[in-house]
Amino acid sequence: DSDTVFYSDRWFNMLAIEDRTANTPDTWFSRIHAEDRQRVENELESHISGLNPHFETEMRMRHQNGSFRWTLCRGLAVVDSAGVARRMAGSLTDITEGKVADALTGLPNRVLFRDRLDRCVQRQKRDPNFKFALLYLDLDNFKLINDSLGHAAGDRLLVAIARRLESSLREAESFVSRIGGDEFSILVEGYGSDEEPIQVANRIIASVASPISIGDSREVYTSVSVGVSFSKDGHAGSTEMIQAADTAMYRAKEQGKSCYRIFDPIMKQDATKRLNIENELRTAIDNRQLQLHYQPLVDIKTSNIVGCEALVRWQHPKFGNISPAEFIPIAEDNGLIESIGLFVLEDACAQLVSWQRQNERFTDFEMSVNLSSRQLKSSCLVSDIRKVIAKTNIDTANLKLEVTESAIMENPQRGAEVLAELQELGIKVAIDDFGTGYSSLSCLHELSPDAVKIDRSFVDTIATSGDKKTIVKAIIALADGLELDVVAEGIETEAQQSILAEMGCRLAQGFLFSRPLAPADAYLLVTQSIAPPFVSGGIGLPLNQIVNPAIAD
Repeated sequence: DSDTVFYSDRWFNMLAIEDRTANTPDTWFSRIHAEDRQRVENELESHISGLNPHFETEMRMRHQNGSFRWTLCRGLAVVDSAGVARRMAGSLTDITEGKVADALTGLPNRVLFRDRLDRCVQRQKRDPNFKFALLYLDLDNFKLINDSLGHAAGDRLLVAIARRLESSLREAESFVSRIGGDEFSILVEGYGSDEEPIQVANRIIASVASPISIGDSREVYTSVSVGVSFSKDGHAGSTEMIQAADTAMYRAKEQGKSCYRIFDPIMKQDATKRLNIENELRTAIDNRQLQLHYQPLVDIKTSNIVGCEALVRWQHPKFGNISPAEFIPIAEDNGLIESIGLFVLEDACAQLVSWQRQNERFTDFEMSVNLSSRQLKSSCLVSDIRKVIAKTNIDTANLKLEVTESAIMENPQRGAEVLAELQELGIKVAIDDFGTGYSSLSCLHELSPDAVKIDRSFVDTIATSGDKKTIVKAIIALADGLELDVVAEGIETEAQQSILAEMGCRLAQGFLFSRPLAPADAYLLVTQSIAPPFVSGGIGLPLNQIVNPAIAD
């Protein structure tokens, strides 16, 4: 009704409406935030029409300073003798503080952050010389702290991080808020040089990196990855600027964490490609697009092939060959790695059984399959492996499962329990990427694996680095003392092979011998490598000469 009006002197004063004759419904509704207006109108109409006995809603209304305030609006329709609503009697209560303050840290929350960002965007439209930057922050490995120490400890850590962020900033230059979970944002407003937001990012990274006390005399170490987007880069609005900073933040995580990255349009292209890969990956197994290739495991003294490692490849009908370096991290993030890992295990076991039926050369052959950290955490892992064993009828003495040292160290107790159960089934266990973790010796002591694989980072420079040679020599001596097999991976030169052989390393993988091969080519390579004229006096012809180079590539 045209006479409908709210009575609230306090609210009118806050709005600073001097001309009371202008207090029409249109004027009142014009002050409601555009995102709330239709909802409020519907709720008001529902009350006036008698569907709801009273009117009560939360909404944002424009303050005299141009910002929006959250209000709780209550009212009752005043009707005339004919039952027609003529006006509303009610109240407006400012509830902004409760709506925009993060309950845990006391920082401004996502609502106030978005309002502040919108105001920066509008200000730049009025004043092209005004510059601002958005820093999007995410704690590294926060889930690990929550899982290991509990959510209460995680909450204390978030509060401590909030205080450090505040102390790292100058109030005049920055606005810090908690977006949610372990994500924070910082707006750097009105700066002069583009270096200023970068300096803020560096101060934050340094501040978070030092040990943090979370009570009970306990200190934890964490780090933060930061994505930066600049208003000068011409983002269409707040949403685009947030997406840009978020994309840059994930790039920082991919490139080692505890660092910052500035948004570049190429990142958006990469993010779009990643999304496409993730969507396509969900049907790749059912569509038989994932295939296994096999890289030989070689006795470097005799050049005989004694086993192979199963490696998954993705041949997409549209995108072509997609590298495991692209799709495996995506599968790790979205949980698909468990189903992919199970597919690889079953296909590899079935392949070995098939080869054994075709040729006795494979009787004592060893099939190695990788387990991901996600699989290691799964409560169904051992039962799933038992099902694969029963389905494929593989002899577990021919099966070796490889787990990275870092994956085990995420939960050493759980890792030790799972690996012990696998060994009880007769399966060999190898620690992959050995030497790159922070607790290699305790890893060997606690887990008692059957083998260790020396990481390729040690092998790459073993011919030129005395330090790397010393480390590898120590690993081999340690493994010999514990009666463990040692596998060196990433061998590409004869010099590397010769040095490792002199040190007593017996098993190896690498391009010097063969690249990963399709099943038919791997079968041909294995069966040819022990047959005359390829072996004479126990020394085989180099394997990279047995196979057609086109196949090896």
